[in-house]
Amino acid sequence: MHSSIIMSVFADALAQETYDAELAGLNWRFSQSSSGLVLSCSGYSQHLTDFVLRIMSLFFADQGVVGDPFLGEKHVRTNKDRSLRALKSYLESKRADSYASFYTALLLSSRGQGIEHTIALTEALTLDSLKEHHKRLISSKSTVECLFSGNVSDGEAKRFFSGAQEIIGGARAHCKEKNGIISGSQKWTPGKKY
Repeated sequence: MHSSIIMSVFADALAQETYDAELAGLNWRFSQSSSGLVLSCSGYSQHLTDFVLRIMSLFFADQGVVGDPFLGEKHVRTNKDRSLRALKSYLESKRADSYASFYTALLLSSRGQGIEHTIALTEALTLDSLKEHHKRLISSKSTVECLFSGNVSDGEAKRFFSGAQEIIGGARAHCKEKNGIISGSQKWTPGKKY
């Protein structure tokens, strides 16, 4: 639930900033999958790389400093309420799609504790617990995969990869530095998963 709320808050916080880009044909979507968080960006523009790197830099920004932190009380409260209403409607709705969503969530849940447990978890969320979860997300030892496809040059793909590596590596190093841990970096290898 923490990851889900963080992604909703992030989308709300960036809605105004990315509106003009959307009108120009640059689109982005942040979602969860069985393997983790997925940022998908698309559009035909020479600015796509810069657009994606800006979105990444905002997500990986330190929420404890002044600047571009997206985890604000207003967005958190709004998305928490929206999630609670949606979860509670599973229990009250007579619509077939609500039942399907309820049982799908129950079957796919790793613990199988049901909607009531998820509602309790959502109600317990706070701004501070979301900030802590965000820190865990950006500082965790995880795999980052970048797929850049289309009519793109080798140089542009490398620029994107090095920019993404710098953003993610910098955020992780900053978190680890706070905890006294030193981290290494990776080199570009075409076709290799990072």
